[in-house]
Amino acid sequence: MLASILESGKLPELDRVSFEDLKGETKEFYASLDDSLAWIFASRPSYQARVMIRLLETADDKGLNPADYDGRAWNDRLARFDQSSGAREADLVRFDVALTVATMRYVSDLYLGRVSPRLLHFELELHERKIDLSEFLKGVLASGSDIPSSMQDVEPPFPAYRRTILVLRKYRELAREDDGERLPAAGKPVQPGDSYAGVSRLHRLLRLLGDLPSGATASSSIVYDGVLVEAVRHFQERHGIASTGLVDEETLRALNIPIARRVTQLDLALERWRWAPHEFVSPPIVVNIPEFRLRADDEKYHWVLSTKVVVGKAYLHQTPVFASEIRSIIFALIGMCRWESSARSFFH
Repeated sequence: MLASILESGKLPELDRVSFEDLKGETKEFYASLDDSLAWIFASRPSYQARVMIRLLETADDKGLNPADYDGRAWNDRLARFDQSSGAREADLVRFDVALTVATMRYVSDLYLGRVSPRLLHFELELHERKIDLSEFLKGVLASGSDIPSSMQDVEPPFPAYRRTILVLRKYRELAREDDGERLPAAGKPVQPGDSYAGVSRLHRLLRLLGDLPSGATASSSIVYDGVLVEAVRHFQERHGIASTGLVDEETLRALNIPIARRVTQLDLALERWRWAPHEFVSPPIVVNIPEFRLRADDEKYHWVLSTKVVVGKAYLHQTPVFASEIRSIIFALIGMCRWESSARSFFH
């Protein structure tokens, strides 16, 4: 039965039934195991299988969609094993192949990203980066004792990537806590000392985001002053807005962006990090296009130099997005979301 499933490249139990693109990898994987099952021990899902399933179910922690890896189905699949006295061989085979395919998809997405940057006209050569999925699953996952740590080996090595993951988790929590109320327009910039109908909401929002210290209290429910002004300055600085303390149109627009949309921005920032080269001949120079800033990294990808740069304008002289080596210096021009830098500031 295993051979027929692998040959067909299809498994009805999967949300995405066809795995034709992974057929060669799955065949190679099971051939390396002498056609034995990888995720089953004593007719039950193994410890490694259960750990891997947990990672698939929480793929959103990495900015990925658990549904792409059958995230909602695994609990029921495990429950059927746990509630029965013995599973049929056919069920064991289908479970094993389903987990293998889902894991390969997950590893590939973590390593290369969900979509090709070339679909967005970014000149990044992902085909130069390859991972042997069969070998990775065999040597690291199916028999590994610390799968989460092993999975980190396929992720981008950059500290900023890891910081973005931490902030993503934080913002998912904030999205659940926030009531989503919008701040009212004021007609003109709100200055310190002005009365403003949105003071109460502004206070709650900035405290939730961490710009207003938890112990700070506003002096009035309608007057915009004191600690609230400093909190707005902090918010402005994190978002690349002139730190004036005025609640102007640009600041109000940024404040009214739903936290759920910020979560999406962080998801996309992680995707862009996955497009970046994972290894460099020399420490890279990276231009964050939306932020208009160039940074030079050291060997461990920590920032050692930062300066403003001039980039093109969308639809007129749009800045190309590419990675290339120039005179032995890797010049990685990656369209990172401006949000990564603001998220970094928030988390610290």
